[in-house]
Order: sequence, then C-alpha cells, then structure tokens
Amino acid sequence: MMSIDYVVLTWNSASTLELALSSIRNYGRPNRIIVVDKHSTDRTTAIAGKYGCKVISSGAGAVLAIPGGKPCPGVPPAHSAAKKRFAASVITRITGTQ
Repeated sequence: MMSIDYVVLTWNSASTLELALSSIRNYGRPNRIIVVDKHSTDRTTAIAGKYGCKVISSGAGAVLAIPGGKPCPGVPPAHSAAKKRFAASVITRITGTQ
C-alpha cells in the first residue's frame, strides 16, 4: 500500500485546521502529517499537536528549517527537502485553509 506524508502550511489557521486534519486522518490514510507553521498567534500549533502532527516553525521571510536538514528559503524548497527527509511514497502539500 502507498504511504502518504502530508505537509500542511499554516498561519493562524485555527478556524479551519481541525477540519483539515480530521479529514486527512479519516480519509487520507496518512503516514505522517507535518505542519509548517509561520508563527501563528492562535491555537494552530495546539490543534496540530492534538492530532499528533510534527510541527515545523517557519521564520520571517518564509525560511523553513526541516529537522535534520538545512534551512530552505520559501515553500517549494521546503517541500523538496521534506521529500528527501521522509520515507513516504507520496508527499502532498496543502494549506490549512483547504
């Protein structure tokens, strides 16, 4: 069976994130869910933690640090780094508002 890692991009996404993560858990058959958060000031990271997500914080200017990897400027390089880091057959990227 194919394994899927989901990369969810968030910033103050508490109002929509729970539904997104619930849907991924119930219908997406995730191997792992990685939340890349841009320093939210609401409950976004708490909600991600509730769903057992790995949370990665992005800094100013959208420089993302992938654990075990190098800092990557912008979202596409972070997605590429995640592809190399995680062992899933498929990695998909969504935002917390989708």
